[in-house]
Amino acid sequence: MSVLQTAEKHNLNALAYLRYYLDACAKSGGPPPDLEKFLPWNIPDEIIREYGMARGRDHPANFPLTICDRSLNLCDIELIRQIILSDPTASRVQISREVCQAWSWFKPDGGLKDTSCRVLLLRLHRLGLIALPAPAGQVGEVEALPTKKCTQFPGLT
Repeated sequence: MSVLQTAEKHNLNALAYLRYYLDACAKSGGPPPDLEKFLPWNIPDEIIREYGMARGRDHPANFPLTICDRSLNLCDIELIRQIILSDPTASRVQISREVCQAWSWFKPDGGLKDTSCRVLLLRLHRLGLIALPAPAGQVGEVEALPTKKCTQFPGLT
């Protein structure tokens, strides 16, 4: 059984697995010194998410993949990954705007399809194809404005 068949057997995306291994080869200038850590059953979950190796129940095995009326191929996924990696401090909103610009994805009124793009990115993240940064802080509780008692109309407060 080949290494890629082994990756598939362990429910990993074989192309993403190969990219992970080749990245390690490039960093070490040859085969990585510790091959054991590259066996599919030894790869940490965070690496599986980062490289989009997960192939769970809902993971699409085949491309093109259609999300939010947009047909995606492996090149689109790789572009999104590069945008995410290009600025580790970028928020999900910033990433979605950059993706929209890169794809020239606009609404009829000329605005970016930012909301659709955020939905698409979240879906890809949940499928394990990309790794989004953590969501920005939650919007805090809105303080209620103090109310004045109405004196003009008795009975109303």
